Amino acid sequence: MTAKAVAGNKKLCNDLNLVITNYYICVYLYIHIMCEYLYTHKVIAEAVAANKELCDDLDLVIMTHSAFGKGFMKKARVSPDAFFQVSFVGLFYRSIL
Repeated sequence: MTAKAVAGNKKLCNDLNLVITNYYICVYLYIHIMCEYLYTHKVIAEAVAANKELCDDLDLVIMTHSAFGKGFMKKARVSPDAFFQVSFVGLFYRSIL
């Protein structure tokens, strides 16, 4: 088919324009998606590195306490949650004084 025949056939011209337009849209979307993927991958890698740095800086010491236990809380009629909350508040104020 010659170029003149293609130019004279409006339906074929419209179809070709649609195919070309769709091709460019697909290429644009592909590039956009790849850029988003690379950006997201970079952000996730940065978050993993920051999390690893924070976890490496964590110090945890576990101590056992045997001076009193649940019997003391039962005698005082205090719930374990309230007992530990008051303990934490008391330790906090003790540490800042």
